[in-house]
Amino acid sequence: MMGPRSLDEAARAASSEPGETRSPSQILYPYEVERELASRLRNSSPEERRTLYASVYDELVRRVEAWLPEREAESHAATQLRLIERYLNQNVVFLDVGAGDCTLAVAVAQRVRLVHALEVSPAVVAGALNAIICGCT
Repeated sequence: MMGPRSLDEAARAASSEPGETRSPSQILYPYEVERELASRLRNSSPEERRTLYASVYDELVRRVEAWLPEREAESHAATQLRLIERYLNQNVVFLDVGAGDCTLAVAVAQRVRLVHALEVSPAVVAGALNAIICGCT
């Protein structure tokens, strides 16, 4: 059996999977935004990239966030946690690079000695800190 021939076909196939609630356009949109922003980074000079990366990432979060189902981040973090939980104990220091909204870092913090969460986007960090402080994560 042959797989989908185009991104549109792949998105239509993915949207018909059991439990999938997103439409084909909702599946494709984040990918298209990522491609556009990656092209902007690729076509910039090394000097421009030093400052451009954080703003491009902020733009990605801003443009894609509304398209994602609310529980997707928690579900993704739960999947990641299942993959790494056998390595976690009270002697572990955990480093989460690209921590995003810190959902995984917060979940891991309950199982390890110390967590360091690194994130390039000031806007994402502010949102994560607000969620942690208000107990929303």
